[in-house]
Amino acid sequence: MPELPEVETIKNTVAKTLLHARINNVTVRQRKFRQNIPDDFEKRIVDATVVALRRIAKYMLVDLDNGQTIIWHFGMSGKIKIESALPKILDKHDHIIFETSNGVIIYNDVRRFGLVTVCESAKLNENPLPLFINRIKLFRIFVKGNLCLKEPKNIMRRKMTMSNISATTPGALKKVNIC
Repeated sequence: MPELPEVETIKNTVAKTLLHARINNVTVRQRKFRQNIPDDFEKRIVDATVVALRRIAKYMLVDLDNGQTIIWHFGMSGKIKIESALPKILDKHDHIIFETSNGVIIYNDVRRFGLVTVCESAKLNENPLPLFINRIKLFRIFVKGNLCLKEPKNIMRRKMTMSNISATTPGALKKVNIC
């Protein structure tokens, strides 16, 4: 799984091709990922222009001029290929192809643990934790309750201490509703 610096590097590299580019066509060859790609994904982003790329945690966000945001997580094995034109032969795991006015972006993910979806920009919550929760309140929530961090079915439990809560908690929350 790409770490934060790698996601930032990917974002900056992709920005050279995608920023201010018009999305002419999108081909989704595989919709089954960690979360299925929405059926209307292509319809919501084709003919839009990319106005900004940003990163929140390990998610790359692609803001479009039509009020939509592409949310992208690379999972364990996700890669991006940048081409000047659509290749004649695609690899087996080239799952999403974005044809833009500046070139072609191909998302390749062998294990399909990544996530690519689209959300209305206005509904995007940049801070998945409510604003009223600060470090001390969050510590009390974890200490008082026997709260599961990584697995939704109580497989892994963890005793939190003040020293490790700030470093561990944000990345440990598996399911975060970002839209």
